[in-house]
Amino acid sequence: MDASVVIPTRNRPDSLKRCLSALAVQRTGWEFEVIVVDDAAPPQIDLADVSLCKRARVVRSGGVGPALARNHGITEASSPIVLFTDDDTAPSPDWVETACAYLAARKESVGVEGPIVSPPYDPLYERSIHNDLPGAYWTCNIAYRRQALIELGGFADVFPWAHAEDLDLGFRARRLGTIGFADEMVVTHYPSTVSLGQDLKRARYAASDMVLYRRHPERFACRIPFMLLPAVTRLRVMKNLLRDERAAMVGSPRRLVRFSITVIGTTAIALWHTCIPQARP
Repeated sequence: MDASVVIPTRNRPDSLKRCLSALAVQRTGWEFEVIVVDDAAPPQIDLADVSLCKRARVVRSGGVGPALARNHGITEASSPIVLFTDDDTAPSPDWVETACAYLAARKESVGVEGPIVSPPYDPLYERSIHNDLPGAYWTCNIAYRRQALIELGGFADVFPWAHAEDLDLGFRARRLGTIGFADEMVVTHYPSTVSLGQDLKRARYAASDMVLYRRHPERFACRIPFMLLPAVTRLRVMKNLLRDERAAMVGSPRRLVRFSITVIGTTAIALWHTCIPQARP
């Protein structure tokens, strides 16, 4: 095999089928396999769904979380290039071809990422991601040389929540070589609906942000007090959402209430998980 695609998944069969359908129609001359890591406990994947992509096989990780599930996929991979995506994406038809060709032509690069696009969504009630610039290192659209992953020990299991381990790996990989950006390596990330409670719980990710900041302080030099960085980051996110013309964030009393609770709640939870040591999981 020239490449291995690793997809961690947990209880999202419809999303997984969409992702596998996209991988089944890749236009490439590179030989690749698809490793679906079922991280549900007990296992939940219907093997009939995986058969949508003849290159796919399932391995079990037993509910260890996405970082260790990806590490399990790295161990199972038999190829010099490992591509990562998530079960709520659809890679473009040239995704594998672009990643493999890029790394084959650039021996100095340890990895390559590409643009992430999303259908329109309401950021007050839905979550998705999009990116068109280098340096995101998000695991829904990135490829690494397997040797570099082995040398780095894969994804670090030091983050209290499933967040920031992808940036951490990217920062560490940059010490070994460059991580490129290929415009044709496109992945579509699909929005998902989130409740207010789920939205507020995401603010706990601030605890993982603090771990990231401590591991890579040189990348977060600023005048803001160190412990306040995660809360300030979330306020900036909400400010950007407020400017988003697609959503009319405060266009009605109901939306204004939701927006206000989200801003106040996420800021308070972020501060709690970063400034009060006993509050960290």
